[in-house]
Amino acid sequence: MNRIIAFLLVIAAVVVPACPPAAAQSGNIREAVSGAVRSAVNSAVNAMVDSSVQLATNLALENALSAALAAAVPPVEINFDDAPDAACPDHSETNFGDDLRTYSAVEQHTLPVTIGSVFVHGAHNGGVSVRGWDRNEIQVTACKYAGAENDAEGRQRLADIHINISGGDISTSGPDQNGDRHWTVHFLVRAPSSVALRLEAYNGPMSVRETGSDVEANTVNGPLTLKLATGNVQATTRNGPLTVSDCSGKITASAQNGPLTVSLNDRQWRGAGLEASTHNGPLTVRVPEGYLSGVDVDAGGHSPFSCSLRDCNSVQSSKPWDRTTHVHLGSGNTAVHVSTVNGPVHIGSSME
Repeated sequence: MNRIIAFLLVIAAVVVPACPPAAAQSGNIREAVSGAVRSAVNSAVNAMVDSSVQLATNLALENALSAALAAAVPPVEINFDDAPDAACPDHSETNFGDDLRTYSAVEQHTLPVTIGSVFVHGAHNGGVSVRGWDRNEIQVTACKYAGAENDAEGRQRLADIHINISGGDISTSGPDQNGDRHWTVHFLVRAPSSVALRLEAYNGPMSVRETGSDVEANTVNGPLTLKLATGNVQATTRNGPLTVSDCSGKITASAQNGPLTVSLNDRQWRGAGLEASTHNGPLTVRVPEGYLSGVDVDAGGHSPFSCSLRDCNSVQSSKPWDRTTHVHLGSGNTAVHVSTVNGPVHIGSSME
């Protein structure tokens, strides 16, 4: 077993640093590295250990590899909360490296609500932020960023970034210099609750806030935040953190290889309920004392468990060899189900 651990460390030390910063411009590099490492390690594991140790080793590999790849290919660091409504994030938060200066421009479009739905295809390394409002129109703000060595080149690259809108379908296209994508776009969308929203982002953050719209949101290699969402929401993220805070309605949220944080700050869940899960990621649940809706928390795969609430005396897993832990919190009908497999669990007060 020690030889296997040493082998994993050698691969992590050699392969992951070999990914250049430009890897953030191509998901193919991530996939190639991941596939090569998995193939090599699984071959060694199959040859060296029995099935029970192999299973444990593979689970450790999943967690270690996901963390290493996420560190090697970081998403663009954009905090939409720092910018006022309809204002683009400061261009200093978007860095293209290679000693390039960052240039920015803003493009705004207004769409009629009669289109019924909007599908935002996020730009590579670009973010998507959605907020609801009560106006009878849809506002799309495209925050364009480009890296260049001088002003003339910067202006030209910005001019070459195009926002493509067909009905409710929104996407981008732009310059590609020998495979180097020194540009991106962050979308800010304001829409009334009557408009359905479909959103996707790759290597960039996504935020869905203060909306009663039906939403389908998907991210890869970037954080996804749901806050004060009250409609029918389906959200998934892979290799990124997922946060569900102060929501209601019908929320279904899942994370793969990323942490899940659920914060319940009202007195009870209002709406059909919340189903939230993560696989290979830690789970944090914050619940007010005296919560009036039932909350089920499940952990599988020998997940470490901690809880600072009095209600945690109801832990049902009493045998140390049990693979699952179940906790029921709150009172009334169960409206919230949260779970993790192969990740530590912490349950605390929403005041923490």
